[in-house]
Amino acid sequence: MMRFNGELAKQSTLVIKIIEERKLKIATWNANGLLGKATVSWRSTPRTTYHNIKIEGYNILRKPRDTNTTGGGVAIILKIDIPFTIVRLPATVFECTAIKLAHNDIRIISIYNRPMNKFRQNDLDLILNNSNNVIIARNINARHIDWRNSYNTNGITLNNYIDSHAVTINHPTTHTHFPSNSNDPSTIDYFLLKNITNYTQAITMPALKSNHNPVKFSIDDIPRENPLLLTNTLPLSDRRF
Repeated sequence: MMRFNGELAKQSTLVIKIIEERKLKIATWNANGLLGKATVSWRSTPRTTYHNIKIEGYNILRKPRDTNTTGGGVAIILKIDIPFTIVRLPATVFECTAIKLAHNDIRIISIYNRPMNKFRQNDLDLILNNSNNVIIARNINARHIDWRNSYNTNGITLNNYIDSHAVTINHPTTHTHFPSNSNDPSTIDYFLLKNITNYTQAITMPALKSNHNPVKFSIDDIPRENPLLLTNTLPLSDRRF
C-alpha cells in the first residue's frame, strides 16, 4: 500500500501503476492538491516555485503546467521495481507525459485537457499513433451519454474517434467527478485503450480527498518481450521533463 504524508503541494494529477508478476494494475486520480498527501520540498526561482514530491518506494515522473501557476500538471507514479523508459510526445492541446514499460511495447500516458480546450481528432492521432499498444489515463474533459454524461464538443469528437479507430474507452459505471458547485456529477475520469486485451472493467474508489474519485483497472496477462533482458531504471523519486 502506498502511504502519503507531508504538508504542502500544488494541485497535481496522479497516475499510479503497480505490476505484480504478469498483472498490471493502473489507477488514475485527479488530485485537488496534495496537501497532507505527500512528502514535499520546494525551491524558488525569480519566476516560479518547484515542489519536489517524494513517496517511499515509488518513482515519480511529472510535468508541471507551462505557466506561472500553482495548479495543473500531470504525473506518473510507479513502483521502483518497474523498469521503464521515458517517451517524448509531440505537442498537442493536452498536458501529458508518457512512459514505455521495458518488458513490452505498452505506452502509458497520463493526460489532462482543460475544460475550455477543444481538441481535434488529429490531437488524438498524435498521441495514440505513438505505439501499437497504448493506455491513456485521466481526464480530457470529454462528456458523452455513452459514458454516463450529457454531451459536449470534446465528447462528440472522442466518441466519433472511437467509432472510427481501434480504440476502446474503459469507463466506470459510477460517476467520478462531483463538482463543488451545483453542477451534476459526471464521468470524466477513464481510460482509453489501444490494442489492450484481458482487462477488467474500470471501477471508482471512494477514497482520498478530492472532488474526483480515483479510478482503477487491471490487465490480467500482459505480454513480455524478453524477461531475461529486464533491468531497473535508477531510482528517481521526483523527475521533471
